[in-house]
Parts: sequence; structure tokens; C-alpha cells
Amino acid sequence: MNPTTSSIQPLSVKAANLTLAGARQAAQLASNIAGVATQWSELKRVASDAAHDAREAAERALLMAECAAVASKEDTIRALAADAWASVQRAMDADQRVTQAIAALYA
Repeated sequence: MNPTTSSIQPLSVKAANLTLAGARQAAQLASNIAGVATQWSELKRVASDAAHDAREAAERALLMAECAAVASKEDTIRALAADAWASVQRAMDADQRVTQAIAALYA
């Protein structure tokens, strides 16, 4: 192997691609969570603010995935993917608030 040849670049590209795939997966998951939260919120006519928060989180996750897709540095892609996953957590928290509001109807 030539000492000037680096095997780090292909690994870095693979890591970036996996991170980008994770960001896209996070955006899809947040979208699914927001969809379910919105459907239940509308069906039971409760927690529309929480459903709105879930939709905003899903939109942010999608934006982060789109930004990661055009980012040129691996560190930037990782940061954007982390933010996409944080948005999934925000969507889950909002969905939990919808669930709690529905449960309160039957308490």
C-alpha cells in the first residue's frame, strides 16, 4: 500500500452516507408520529396545540435531512442528523401530550 494513499476517505464517505440515511429515517419517523398525533387529536378534538407541535417537529426533521443531503462536511452532516433525531424526540413528546389529553377524557 502506498503511504500517501489514505483509506480514511472511503470510510468517511460511508459514514456520511449512513448518517445521511439516518437523518432521512428520522424525518420519516417524525412525520409518521406527527400524522398519528394529528389524526387522534382531530378525531377526539383535543390537544390541537400538541399535534401542531408534532407537525412542526416533523417539518424540522425533514429540513435537517434535506440540509444534510447537500452538506459537504461529515461533521455538518452528523450535526444535522443529530438535530433530525432530536426532532423525533420532540414529535414523540408532543404525541405523548395528545395521548395524555385523550386519556383524560376517559378518566
